[in-house]
Amino acid sequence: MRSSHEAVWGLVLAGGLSSRLGRDKALLPFRGVPLVERAVALLSRVCPRVAVSSRRMLPGLPVLLDATERVGPLGGVLTALEAWQRPVLVLACDMPRMEEEALVRLLAARRARPAHALMTAWARHGTPYIEALAAVYEPAAAAPLRQGLAMGVYQLSRLIPASHRHHLPYTEAEAHWFFNVNTPEDLAQLHEACGLQARGHGSQEASPHLP
Repeated sequence: MRSSHEAVWGLVLAGGLSSRLGRDKALLPFRGVPLVERAVALLSRVCPRVAVSSRRMLPGLPVLLDATERVGPLGGVLTALEAWQRPVLVLACDMPRMEEEALVRLLAARRARPAHALMTAWARHGTPYIEALAAVYEPAAAAPLRQGLAMGVYQLSRLIPASHRHHLPYTEAEAHWFFNVNTPEDLAQLHEACGLQARGHGSQEASPHLP
């Protein structure tokens, strides 16, 4: 095993098309704060530098423009790894129930990863399913991701094999951290789960975790 003190930078993925939701999910307000801003605030608590991966500029937010075209999260992660040349903690903007505890534990697991691990990710306990969009990618992961891009294979979990991943299992009680908003039904479920009314303009209720 190994321990690394190299600073891990944070990347919020906000370049999706949001086609199923029908509007830009990154700007969707939850508890009065756009999802992308919540994710930036959360990553800023555990990373010394944070940027948003997007295909456009977002006023008031640090943006790392995706250098690829319509290849999903792969493009943002690869752009960050090649631009920064350091470990990157990735978080999708559409996980509004993510908590600081999950990120702190993920970073601790990354420090204790095997030397050959290119990725440290949460994994659903008892299953092969991993959370590739709430994970830490090492600089050396850029090579297989670049190869996948050339081959037209864009799924992050396929490009980094299990033999080169370090998994941190989560329980059913922790699964809500990874709830993501893709459809209007997901949005309604989110509001219901958090005791909020599902209104098109969002709620102004203050978050217990973020400003």
